[in-house]
Amino acid sequence: MLDHAHTPSHSPPVVLMDVAREHFDEGVSMLSRWNRALERFDYSYESIARGPEHRFVAHVEGLVRGGRPVLEALVMPALHPYAPNDLVDPNGPCTLAALVALLEATPDAPDQVVEAMQALTSEQRRAVLRAFTLWDDPRASPWLEAMVRRADPSSLAGWLGVAADRWMNVPESVLDRALQQDEPELVATAMRILARTKHPFDPSAIEARLSHPHHAVRSAALAAGLVRGSRVAWPLAVEQALDPTTPIAGELVAMLGAPSEQAELIGWAAQPDAPEHALWCLSLIGRIEAADVAAARLCDPRPRIAKLAFTALRLVCGPALDEPRFVDRLPLPEGTSPPEDPWADPVDALPLPDVDAVRRHWQRHRARLEPERRCLLGGSYTTERIAYVQHECPAGYRHALALELAVRSRGACQIPTRTWTWIQRDAIQTAGSFRFDFDRPYQSPFSTLD
Repeated sequence: MLDHAHTPSHSPPVVLMDVAREHFDEGVSMLSRWNRALERFDYSYESIARGPEHRFVAHVEGLVRGGRPVLEALVMPALHPYAPNDLVDPNGPCTLAALVALLEATPDAPDQVVEAMQALTSEQRRAVLRAFTLWDDPRASPWLEAMVRRADPSSLAGWLGVAADRWMNVPESVLDRALQQDEPELVATAMRILARTKHPFDPSAIEARLSHPHHAVRSAALAAGLVRGSRVAWPLAVEQALDPTTPIAGELVAMLGAPSEQAELIGWAAQPDAPEHALWCLSLIGRIEAADVAAARLCDPRPRIAKLAFTALRLVCGPALDEPRFVDRLPLPEGTSPPEDPWADPVDALPLPDVDAVRRHWQRHRARLEPERRCLLGGSYTTERIAYVQHECPAGYRHALALELAVRSRGACQIPTRTWTWIQRDAIQTAGSFRFDFDRPYQSPFSTLD
């Protein structure tokens, strides 16, 4: 929108719709890139903040400044179920349009967005709910709290998901209503909220779901059980650590298990036919014996396994392994081609390691590590290094490491890892007020406040 000083006094501000459309198309592209960067191993908190998030916000601000003309001509029409687009993310326009509409700050904007949602497909409605999660405005929490209270059974799971992602307080009556339902998404979301609230609860509400037939419910119940101190959750996590249908169990044992419990995961990852998830768990252990197995798997004939082994060593050794000299620069093998969309899969996007160079570096670095300590990003993992690890570790690991903090603090330390970085910043700083022993296996209590 042009500045008033550059137009005649009798003329209204001029909105350049072609510029607004460019903001919209580029904004959808940056939204997709930002969402994917949150799961990638070649992005960190800092590079996300400086890169795709910064650019996405710039496009959002450009659309908001366009005011009512842009809202009516471009933004609200994108919330139509049949709005044509040939963009990378077919549902991205719904998220961007809803977010811009919410940030217009008119009193009826949230209700207008909800009304527009009714005609959308289920995937498009989910995309709009993502906008409510990102709605950073003083009006947001009161409006959303009221919405959660009045949501009907068919939409309650979606609105509770927004509340869980925003770390909002949910009334006990609403949570109880959700826990009485059978719909897996709703029950799993209620489990997520139980892990983030101090509401009194019946342990059986969690423990009854630990054997639920739906994997999302089992996973959420296992995390909630460990955060809330369930007596049966940890033995079940150890029992299911190698179960591919409950991958969170292996992750939790990797981060919280005793060396004897982690040994089974290390042996699993060392097997020639080990699945990708075994290498993922291996990377979270952070001990020398686990990194030794990762070094051995660098030459695995399966490229994705080799890439995950490289990433596991990067998590232990730190930024030094990000240097180009550790990446295999040889041409792709005959008959193979790079992925059509390098953003489509976080593992496919990773480089293959220069095996000899990485192993030489590991042998030198290995001698500097403390054998009995857990190591992340080049040094022992301590409370003093939480902020550094959260800021610099590959983004794809931050979600698991944040869950570890929640479990070790019994829910007192919560870091939202899929929202704006400026919202995450305060939570990361608060984490430094705890005293954690990251070499201590799962038990209670795990931490104390200063």
